[in-house]
Amino acid sequence: MCFDIGTNKGEYAARIKKVNPAIRVVCFEPNNNLNNLIRSNGLTEIHNFIIGDQNGKAIIYINHELPSQSSIHRKPKNSQKVEVRSVTLDKFCNDNNIKNISFIKIDTEGHEVAVLKGAQNLINHQLIGMIQFEYGGTFLDSRTTLRDVYNILSKNYIISHVLPNGILPLPYSNILETYRYSNWLVISRNIFKYL
Repeated sequence: MCFDIGTNKGEYAARIKKVNPAIRVVCFEPNNNLNNLIRSNGLTEIHNFIIGDQNGKAIIYINHELPSQSSIHRKPKNSQKVEVRSVTLDKFCNDNNIKNISFIKIDTEGHEVAVLKGAQNLINHQLIGMIQFEYGGTFLDSRTTLRDVYNILSKNYIISHVLPNGILPLPYSNILETYRYSNWLVISRNIFKYL
């Protein structure tokens, strides 16, 4: 089972399905205007709410010109303010009797740390195999850091920088706080020991 948190148009999730058509891919995209595009990529399990660190309501600023830049943390020009439901990953999995997740992709324009905070039970019990997340300037918008990610994950997971020729496991260092766009892969220590 894979989760695509911040699905946008569904291109990433569609690539996962192409590799393994039998895999269940669960999409989370609060902008319901993108549902038809997501479905056109062969994806049918779509949840139009935010995954975060709280259960309740949240405001998101939908950018209709560049939907991938819609954000809970900053208000782009010509954006529409929309109230949506917010659910923690722990609650979603508990409510839906999901015991483990093989892979999660998180691209939430600065909301990545909140997503991780809302998955503490899953993280503490290593019920997520791997997590890929995007890091960059949107972390400034949410006033979060890579240190926050390491604080949440490093006890049970190996955190690696994704490079063109592979991954590079890295311990935390202030030098990493560049806010330049990059991708990171987090692997459960239970899995990493077999790699």
